[in-house]
Amino acid sequence: MSKNIFLFIFSFMLFVQGCEEAPTEITLYYSINEPMGKVALRIHDILEDDLNIKVKTVIGSGSLEDIEKLKSEKGHLALVENHVSFQDGIKSLMPLYPQILHVFYKGEVTNDFAGVLARKNVFLGYKGDGSYLFAMDLLDYFNIDISTLDLTQDPFSADVLFGFTDIVSNRNFNGLKDYNLFSFSKVEQLGYGSVTEGISLKFPKVKPFIIPESTYYIVSNDPIMTLASDVVLVTSSDMPDDLIYDI
Repeated sequence: MSKNIFLFIFSFMLFVQGCEEAPTEITLYYSINEPMGKVALRIHDILEDDLNIKVKTVIGSGSLEDIEKLKSEKGHLALVENHVSFQDGIKSLMPLYPQILHVFYKGEVTNDFAGVLARKNVFLGYKGDGSYLFAMDLLDYFNIDISTLDLTQDPFSADVLFGFTDIVSNRNFNGLKDYNLFSFSKVEQLGYGSVTEGISLKFPKVKPFIIPESTYYIVSNDPIMTLASDVVLVTSSDMPDDLIYDI
């Protein structure tokens, strides 16, 4: 059992013990994107099998909308991307695992982010999800006018695919063999004022991350300099402190 899963069990035990009456059902929002779906099902099993708490897992509508649902008391827990700006009324319980920014693109290999986005059919994520919201931050960072981009909400027709995800299995790369994987800079520049360090300085919830060489041998044998951000379990701040132990 991983450390974070153990801490989750411990914190929720405090939650249940602090209630005058244990909750009859917990609603958990999550994204269908893996591995978030698997993590949500693992949390579901822990609460139901180990703590005897009935759980309703619901595929959400993106981190921003799921946070709004917690604020409006339409749920109890949500798995959201940490780079989404949290609002009043929401508190973090714990980080669970990192998600890595992947930018796949067609064309010549380049470290020019603006040049990559100048291609046709750019998919920056679905509006409202964490990837899309962070893409808006990066456009601002690189001073790119969104009106100049040829955006699409259809990832299957895109020449550029932008999103936070887990490490992708090479067996799922059949549809991506015509793409390159974007690297913000050479990995040797890390620690010397690299682009990713500048982005992390402005947006502290993302950190530089190196995808090791040959991880994605189908699209690149080189190490990739990119960014990572944690998936976080959150709840409503209306939950009293004696019910939710803020890890």
